[in-house]
Amino acid sequence: MPAAAHELLTVSDRAAWRAWLDANEEASDGVWLVLAKKGTTDPTSLTYAEALDEALCSGWIDGQTASIDERIFRRRFTPRRKASLWSERNIGLVATLAAEGRMRPTGIREVERAQADGRWERAYAGQASAAEPE
Repeated sequence: MPAAAHELLTVSDRAAWRAWLDANEEASDGVWLVLAKKGTTDPTSLTYAEALDEALCSGWIDGQTASIDERIFRRRFTPRRKASLWSERNIGLVATLAAEGRMRPTGIREVERAQADGRWERAYAGQASAAEPE
């Protein structure tokens, strides 16, 4: 499905995003997740960092970002594709999430695939940090 056709999803908080992923992680091909810009928690208290953590736990990855208005932006989240490269940053985040016991079966499966086929070792440096829009 083209990125433009993905559902625009607003959840209230981290727990609601995790619940959505638990229910949809294998059935959905992606969503545009609505996030509040810095300094606001309306319409969601979910931060980009929290959204990324939960996505990685479920084998999903973040992508494009687009501003919606002065308060909110959208970020695309999709299931990780089989040939998708990993960033060093996301490998570090996954290590922390695994140590905390937060990884879901689908997320663990994606890590194991990447380790088995060499994508884990070929991780790229990527952006030092991906901040939410001001």
